[in-house]
Amino acid sequence: MFATQFKNELDIIEQHLRSFLTELSPAPQPELTPFWECMNYSLLSEGKRFRPLLSLLTAKALDKPFADALPMATASGSSPCGQ
Repeated sequence: MFATQFKNELDIIEQHLRSFLTELSPAPQPELTPFWECMNYSLLSEGKRFRPLLSLLTAKALDKPFADALPMATASGSSPCGQ
């Protein structure tokens, strides 16, 4: 039920994560390949989508574009947090 109700938002999250990881692929240094593979596995597993989904739904409730929330939602880029 959860996945079907929020399919559009979950698809946006998946697409963003995959495109971000593709931009960074392959691992920056060959000795980091095992770490890189573990990171990809962890990020792309379906179990960790509540925070990103909550971020997108908050953006939607505030009438903000998803593109503004995606870097923080997926922790995959620079964000104003911590600056």
